[in-house]
Amino acid sequence: MIMEFLTGHPMVNEPEDQIPKMLAKAHLHLHSIDTTVIENTLRDAGISKEDVSFNRRLNWVKKLIERGGHKWLQPALDWIVEHRPEEPERLAIIHGDFHPLNVLVSNGRVSGVLDWSGFMLGDPALDIAITRFLGTVAFPYYLVHIDWPRLIGLYSEHYLGERPIDSERIGFYEMARNLMSLLEGVEGHRGWGQPDTMVRLSKRFKERTGIKISLPN
Repeated sequence: MIMEFLTGHPMVNEPEDQIPKMLAKAHLHLHSIDTTVIENTLRDAGISKEDVSFNRRLNWVKKLIERGGHKWLQPALDWIVEHRPEEPERLAIIHGDFHPLNVLVSNGRVSGVLDWSGFMLGDPALDIAITRFLGTVAFPYYLVHIDWPRLIGLYSEHYLGERPIDSERIGFYEMARNLMSLLEGVEGHRGWGQPDTMVRLSKRFKERTGIKISLPN
């Protein structure tokens, strides 16, 4: 993906106490944008809302599990399909990887957002869930100088204090991202595919859902 050069530095380099509120405000702003112009532009380019939906992403997961021979993930997929909530009437812009490493800051203000490869139009709960998932499962293990549990907790407080969202919806999408991470790991992702990470992901899924995932050798 090509985009214009943006000034600034990653938000993760800002003072840690300022990051949670700054991140939450940027996320709230993103989710408040009217998607009508985006939907029309996509349609004119021959891209439907379905093409940039969570439903398409989930269908990709289904096909990959089936074609890749990953039957050990089927119980987790069945849980996701069974517990999937209905999408809200008003869809929001979903970044799909919104965290302090992908948000740029210049002179104390957000100057841009990078890495739109996970773009969707969908439930804001999905985007919040991904941010929380990455901030509690991935980053604490390789960006150890930051207190990620505290940062993500404060981010959630700021966001949900302004725009309340049902915790069960967020929890569902966290488990959906957990499943996708397991799938990416077994497909060769260098981060998610580490054996200890795969074990943590499988344990996390069982703790939240009761579904045991038997990892392959």
